[in-house]
Amino acid sequence: MRERSPPGGELRLTVAGEKDSGKAFRKTVILPLGDAGNGAERLAAAGIETREEGGRLLIDNVVFGSAAEKAGLDFDQEIVNLQIPTERPPKQWLFIPAIALVWLVAWLQRRRRDALKVPAATA
Repeated sequence: MRERSPPGGELRLTVAGEKDSGKAFRKTVILPLGDAGNGAERLAAAGIETREEGGRLLIDNVVFGSAAEKAGLDFDQEIVNLQIPTERPPKQWLFIPAIALVWLVAWLQRRRRDALKVPAATA
């Protein structure tokens, strides 16, 4: 995992596994990440150790009393999906192309109106 999330950020992950009764489940949890560091260090700070097995990413260990345990994560659950917040430009930047489009339409309509004007009849 690359360093994208700011210190104190969150990681949304979807896990799949089996309950004690043998019924399959799938759930999404939000896990608070630790301070800056590489991905493995930040996951360890959240209380998760992982392993890769047969092309699948599995939770190998969950630290007792950690944020991962409080979120309901347990060993041998498969991590199906990871989502981290992405950098996005401010939504106000959308006003610039919108205003430019309105100005273009107004300018084209004004040119059209001036071209369709009928010259006044001379007496």
